[in-house]
Amino acid sequence: MIPIDGPAVATSGQRALRVKWRGRHREGDNVAMTSELLGRSGVVENTIEIAARPEAVFDYCTDVCREPEWNPKLLEVAKLTDGPIGLGTRFRIRLDGVGWSTTENIAFERPSFWAATTDSKRLDVHIEFEVTPTGSGTRLSVRTLLLPHGVLRLAQPILRRYMRGQWEHHLRRIKTRLELPG
Repeated sequence: MIPIDGPAVATSGQRALRVKWRGRHREGDNVAMTSELLGRSGVVENTIEIAARPEAVFDYCTDVCREPEWNPKLLEVAKLTDGPIGLGTRFRIRLDGVGWSTTENIAFERPSFWAATTDSKRLDVHIEFEVTPTGSGTRLSVRTLLLPHGVLRLAQPILRRYMRGQWEHHLRRIKTRLELPG
């Protein structure tokens, strides 16, 4: 379990990312954790309500091998680590327009929260997913911080608008997949 009240550091490639957890925890609580990306400048946030159990939403979305079902930009994916998906799980992915990159889970608390980093030549991404139970199912919130390299940094405002639209589309597809009968 990742500590909620203290800092957690996970390394990804050559960089170290510091994630500071906020929240309360009592034995038996189903705690939704958030990190310092919440409310941070430059972060794209999208949310959708899904008529499905939090565990189903969490398991479906954390399995990057299933992401091509809802993200047509993901052309290839391979799991690089053995064992079940969790903290430290890494995937090699190829995205249309981005090329090859590596994604690593840097926080993982089933079924409420996970965070990942993606490193590529052109763009690094820090992404967080929060799964919250609602009266009729689950709220899925996604926060994305884009860290472009080189001249691409000049296009950051455009990239954020593009990412917001992409996540709106992705979340609608996730919702449709998870709300299918059977």
